[in-house]
Amino acid sequence: MITLGEGIHANVPMETYHGNCCAGPSVSGSVLYTLHESCPAKALSRHYLSPWPQEDDSSDAKDFGTAAHCYLVEGKEAFAARFVVKPEDMSFATKEGKAWKAENEGREIVTFREFEKITGMAIGLASNPGAMGAFSEGAAEMTAIWQDPETGLWLKARPDYLRKGLALNYKTTKDAAAEPWKRQAWNLGYHVSAALCVDILKALGEPSHYAFVTQEKTAPYLCAVRVLADDFLEGGRMIYRRALRKFADCIAADKWPGFADGVETIPLPAWADRTLANMESPL
Repeated sequence: MITLGEGIHANVPMETYHGNCCAGPSVSGSVLYTLHESCPAKALSRHYLSPWPQEDDSSDAKDFGTAAHCYLVEGKEAFAARFVVKPEDMSFATKEGKAWKAENEGREIVTFREFEKITGMAIGLASNPGAMGAFSEGAAEMTAIWQDPETGLWLKARPDYLRKGLALNYKTTKDAAAEPWKRQAWNLGYHVSAALCVDILKALGEPSHYAFVTQEKTAPYLCAVRVLADDFLEGGRMIYRRALRKFADCIAADKWPGFADGVETIPLPAWADRTLANMESPL
């Protein structure tokens, strides 16, 4: 088992990062946001201490996203080491196709059409002055670890790309326009992960700004670079600190409550009351 101390670490496998990788209990921003949005039991289910088997959330869309992220953020060499592009119109039912597949065993297969889309996304990034060269002069997938002095828990953050003084996160989206993306950022807890990462890096003596490179998933693959305002970031900080204290309490007590104990009486919602009132109104 790998044990990571305080600091910024390179080449940490994703399964190690999400696992028991520190000298004591550790937690990331996504787990803390789940606790905030739902309940401790749900947060535990996404944590390595979970008594339940981790669900397989793999899908074609997620596999494509992983390949695109590798090519666009980590670079072409990293992509070539992990993935191989299936030639157009090749069939694995043919002798040639079977030989090609055997020759490339150990690497994940990306279809020709998928790779066309990935290269189109690369062109989209290169066409935006703010995003052009964003993933250069630094390192991808760095893991930052710091022990929180208040709770004693180890905090983990893993920006997609880390440059001197700047942590970057690459996010694909249906609509990269400012207003819908702002809603997406809040609903998915981007502000929580950003605040946690900023605080960890600052505590480690590497103060950094935090920016999102956002890109649409359809042509022409428009992108925008976004920085959360101070009040947005402070909101994320308030959320993660509150969730962190609750997480520490749950670990200490070894109790992970769900939504409610016993029988819960649910009052009539205001919107339903208005609906009923309209039904009683004369036509």
